[in-house]
Order: sequence, then C-alpha cells, then structure tokens
Amino acid sequence: MEALNGINTGGVGLDVYAAFSGGERGTRNSSRVSGAESRKNTDATGLELTPEKQEQIRKLQQRDQEVRAHEQAHINAAGGEASAPTYEFEVGPDGRQYAVGGEVQVKMSSGNTPEETIENARRVQSAASAPVSPSSTDTAVVSEAAQMESQARKRRDEERASDPSTSTAVWARAINAYQSVQAGFWQQA
Repeated sequence: MEALNGINTGGVGLDVYAAFSGGERGTRNSSRVSGAESRKNTDATGLELTPEKQEQIRKLQQRDQEVRAHEQAHINAAGGEASAPTYEFEVGPDGRQYAVGGEVQVKMSSGNTPEETIENARRVQSAASAPVSPSSTDTAVVSEAAQMESQARKRRDEERASDPSTSTAVWARAINAYQSVQAGFWQQA
C-alpha cells in the first residue's frame, strides 16, 4: 500500500491522522469503524477518544439536548413573547461545543388594566413552568408571576367594588327581577 507520514499502512485499512495540537499521531482502524462511529469515537483532529472521554461526550450530548428542549419549551409556551435563547457552552474532549445552560427572556409586565396584567402573569407562569423539569429560577419566576396575578386580581376586585354599576345592589336587583319574571311564568302555566 502507500505510506502516509512515513508510516506504511500495509493494506490493513489503517488511517493515520496528525494531531494539530502537540504533533502526536493517532490511528484508527477504518475497517472496523463506520463514518458515523468515527466522528463519535474521534476528536476534531481524528484522534481516537478513550472510553472515558466517549462517556463524557455522551453526557454532554445528553445535557445539550435537555438544555435545548428546556429552553424551547419556554419559547413555545410564551406565545411569541420570548426572546431567542442564549446558551452557555462547554467544549467537549472532541473539540465540539455543547450547551450546558441556557436562558430565555419572557416579558413580565403590568398591563394597562388588571385583566391585561392577569393575562400577562398567566402567560409568564405558563412559560416558566413549561419544561418537564423546571429549574429553581423557573420556580421563582412562577412565584413572582403568581404574586403579580394576585395583586392584579385584588386591584380588579377593588375597582369593581367601588364601581356602582358592578356593586352588590345592582346584582341583587337583577336577581330579584329574574326571580319575578320566573315566578310570573310559573303562575301563567
């Protein structure tokens, strides 16, 4: 066969890769490793990874998927009121970046009316509690939004109580009128 970098491959299907950091050479047996497996079992320079490093990569890949799914759940539940996600990355032993943390901003603001504030608070609560496993930050946001909703409900109830058109007397008159109509109906029958 041919010689690569001074090493005879001898027809065994041995590929030689020069490491770009440190100048060491590593080998992998291409007759036993598929293209997908070789990417999984080698670093960015083509050096074969130890089983320990492969396990570390597997855990980083799993964490990356969890983080991205978590942030996507926030976005989906926020109803268009979420920012694009930002991620914190860790470089794995294979030289690739894996998301290990993330964040999505969801606008939590008071509305022009108590009803708008209640709606905003519910949307924020929904977005914060959307992931399968909410973080402690998510739980704190849910609590803060619930408090905002409670205050808006209180304000709405106070406004209704002070508005003569929504007072208890108006409701009492309406109920009496309904009962009178109903009683007259039954007397005719």
